[in-house]
Amino acid sequence: MDSFDEFLRRDASWLVGWESIAKFTGCSVATCKRNKKFGMPVRKLPTGSVVALAPELTIWLIYFNDGLEREKEKEG
Repeated sequence: MDSFDEFLRRDASWLVGWESIAKFTGCSVATCKRNKKFGMPVRKLPTGSVVALAPELTIWLIYFNDGLEREKEKEG
């Protein structure tokens, strides 16, 4: 029988582990962990694995980057 983590890995929309999330976002693992504090939609499973849905990350990245651009415009 497959573990829950293995089940999630087979579904292309789930990213399992910080490394997969970092690769998807184009950020380092450290940056992804830091961005969790800014609302990056990641979840920790009872098994200890960190998971995220690719579509949710895509939406978050769009809004997060848009917010950064607005902050730069205010400063400039």
